[in-house]
Amino acid sequence: MGQQATISRYQTKVWSTGNLTTVRLYETNVVSFFTGGGDAVVLNSGGWRTATTKSRMNQTSNQYDLGYQVYQQDFEWFVKTRHDGILPFVDGMGFHS
Repeated sequence: MGQQATISRYQTKVWSTGNLTTVRLYETNVVSFFTGGGDAVVLNSGGWRTATTKSRMNQTSNQYDLGYQVYQQDFEWFVKTRHDGILPFVDGMGFHS
């Protein structure tokens, strides 16, 4: 399945409170990000490192132009960011978009 430009609604909820937007897949907040000065992103798989989790993370980045991509290489996850380069994926990791 190819990447989508917007977040799929299947088993996914998106909401904003003030300048914080959260994307939840099932019961896990997979992406949270702050908008406004010093945009920050937090990623969390909740231990569910699945294609669907990765897809929601990437769809969120595409839809909100957050400038990151989550990908897998040799069974390990990585995050390519526009400012920090390539980072190993860690649940709860944060970076600036």
